[in-house]
Amino acid sequence: MTYSKSAEFRLKSLRGKRRTAVNADGAVSKPVRVLLYLYYMIFAASNVYDWGLSQQLTLYKWAPLLIIALLLLLMTLSKVRANLYAGVVLVPIYIVSFLAFSTYLNIGNFASFIVLVSLVLTFWVALYLGATVERMTTTVQVVKHVGILIIGTSFVLYCMDINLGRAQPRFSGWIDNPNTLGQLIVPSLVIVLWELINQQKKVLLLISVLLAGVWILIETESRASLGWFAVSASLLFIIRIKSQAAVFFCSLMVLLSASASDYFLERTVDVVARGETSPEISLLSGRDEVWTFAAEKIREKPLFGHGSGSSEPLVRVHYSRFLNHTGEQVHSSYLTAALEGGLLVALILVVSLIVACGRAYTQSRNVVRYHTSQQQRNIARLSFALLVGAAFHGLFETWFLSAGNTNTLWFWALTLGVLSQRKVTGSRRYLM
Repeated sequence: MTYSKSAEFRLKSLRGKRRTAVNADGAVSKPVRVLLYLYYMIFAASNVYDWGLSQQLTLYKWAPLLIIALLLLLMTLSKVRANLYAGVVLVPIYIVSFLAFSTYLNIGNFASFIVLVSLVLTFWVALYLGATVERMTTTVQVVKHVGILIIGTSFVLYCMDINLGRAQPRFSGWIDNPNTLGQLIVPSLVIVLWELINQQKKVLLLISVLLAGVWILIETESRASLGWFAVSASLLFIIRIKSQAAVFFCSLMVLLSASASDYFLERTVDVVARGETSPEISLLSGRDEVWTFAAEKIREKPLFGHGSGSSEPLVRVHYSRFLNHTGEQVHSSYLTAALEGGLLVALILVVSLIVACGRAYTQSRNVVRYHTSQQQRNIARLSFALLVGAAFHGLFETWFLSAGNTNTLWFWALTLGVLSQRKVTGSRRYLM
């Protein structure tokens, strides 16, 4: 890499030696790596079908995140440990500040305070993981490995005709909800597909994981997760298509399309047969009802919202008005952000995601401007596909600002990591 003299001087001044804008002290320490694996495994396990065990794991799952946050705090106080662009910190600061103010105005109880603290911890760790390309890569690998474990165990249960979750006959394996299972495995499937496109080693293993995972995903009948995978997979091939993988990709898309077409055909026939009064006629599974309700509540307090964690209690109180909708979530990350934090929080979320997707695409293509290495281009391309797919999935599920969701940490690590990459000739400040 080559830099201007002024930029290089600014980078050297941080610690008395050269620090590049994109690759300095980038590795994740072993303790943090172990805790990261523990974090993702406990978070995934907390979605188990057994309600009592799920409640216990929900209490324990925050321990790894808290320990990581404390370790990072000590590292930050002792010396500069990363090269995260300081301006990026404004994104989580604005989001948390508006949510805190909204919570103070509307709720102000201990539970809402805990929700805010968990979100702050998630942002803090995400800032660390997104600070360098190496850390982003490590995060992606952890997500892939935990996802493969979930795919493997679920596929074994499927072969044994064991379905322990609810919403049967839809398959959820040992996970409580089919939609949750789909959401857990899609990021891993996208990462595995990207490694196949790049012709990584262990091709047979990766193909086996991908086929098993896609089959499990189809059996969950989770339309939002199927759409996420289809969008991300398509973008990966648009960015960098390989002729050897094109046939395999087309086969997967045909399989997904056939499954989706068959599913919607069955639902259409069911609608005609049962009539308009059937509670199963909503192809959105009642989401249109809760979206209408959320819009009404947003209009009541459009500027600052109803407070952090308020969406589920509000839905619970007005649950009797829904005919098709089940559950206590708004089932839209964007509406949830507007409902809890106001339109300003939703605007920050949308703008940050749009800019991150655009910048990831630019970094994957414009080598001169960002002085990107092959590793950086790869993580930028993968981030672009994952974030655009996640943006689609967020239309139908609530998790962008839900610290208790397994995907929230890597989502913000990639988002903030991509946003932190700037032209090396620009004025920069660093932290963490």
